[in-house]
Amino acid sequence: MITENMKNIAGQWIGPTTGEFSGTAVLDLDDEGNHYVGSGLIFFADPEVAGTRAIIHVPKDIPQEFDAPIFPLDGRGNELSQEQLRQLYPNIQHGTSSRISFQRDDDVLTFKYKTNIGTQGEGHLRKGNGDAPSVLTPETEVKSWEDFKQYVSKLEIEKFLFRGQPAPYRLRTSFHRTNRTDLARYMDEDAIILKRDLSPLLHNQFNFDIPEQLGSFFNLAQHHGYPTPLLDWTESPFVAAFFAFRRASKHPSGKVRIFMFEHRAWTSNVRTDVHVSRVLPHLTVMALSGALNNRMLPQQAISTLTNVDDIESMIQFAEGNTGLTFLRVFDLPASERDQVISELRVMGITAASLFPGLDGSCEALSHRRFKL
Repeated sequence: MITENMKNIAGQWIGPTTGEFSGTAVLDLDDEGNHYVGSGLIFFADPEVAGTRAIIHVPKDIPQEFDAPIFPLDGRGNELSQEQLRQLYPNIQHGTSSRISFQRDDDVLTFKYKTNIGTQGEGHLRKGNGDAPSVLTPETEVKSWEDFKQYVSKLEIEKFLFRGQPAPYRLRTSFHRTNRTDLARYMDEDAIILKRDLSPLLHNQFNFDIPEQLGSFFNLAQHHGYPTPLLDWTESPFVAAFFAFRRASKHPSGKVRIFMFEHRAWTSNVRTDVHVSRVLPHLTVMALSGALNNRMLPQQAISTLTNVDDIESMIQFAEGNTGLTFLRVFDLPASERDQVISELRVMGITAASLFPGLDGSCEALSHRRFKL
């Protein structure tokens, strides 16, 4: 029977593997009532060895051992047939099922596996803290709206992306905020259903096999309220400020947060990928097409694509490895909201300009006439 500390293992777990081939393992488990459903992924350090995906579907009373079907993966996250495997990895054999066991010791989840052809190994994984409060320390020299304006006026602005949030909560995509992590399932089921239902409304038939078109489709869906693995950024610190203050509570002790991400340094020093699922953990900057999305240009929008739940920890890990600082945060008083919205209006940054259409115009007038 399941032990007490195995009752809540939903989420994303990442860590190293050992065995016949070493590498990195990712376990994405979604809570589906009485079951955990998701993917176990292993990416081997040797590029001549195909990756592996195990399809996990087990009761919450996890048995000591269970069997799972497994599939070989190429470097782009595609599941391979046995014929494709022989062509791409001629010196590698890959099983079709694996015997898997889990054991948890506090914050470490250990798994062991043995495939039906005898390949075996184990991994030691730690869970991401995507749903925990942010631990980032705000820049101490920027404590007010005036400080922020002076700070950004001295930047080489093209090096940075900005993101505004109405409170100092952790960076997390709208997909991961639904408390799901398995993007393989998302791509195989949710994205296909979404495309089917939206196709009659769209003149552009997006091709999911082309990463840029898939990203543009996600961008359009996200701007209309659908959860995606994208995170919205802007090239303008003042557009980011609008999003931070737009719906902020004016409570005297409240704070809004603006992130500043040095994206050029990140892209030059950290591994990135344009694929969504079944690939190594990544955070990738994508300049996506604005097809059918008239908000992107006025918002100076840029997106990041990620398969990582805990983005902040990933960035901090990369900062430790490189000695560089990629992410800074500014926490400003929410009580300055009326002043900020008023000044941004003088700059031409309003809901009407950022959200062309009736909704944006009404919101802009509400800010101006009623301070809403």
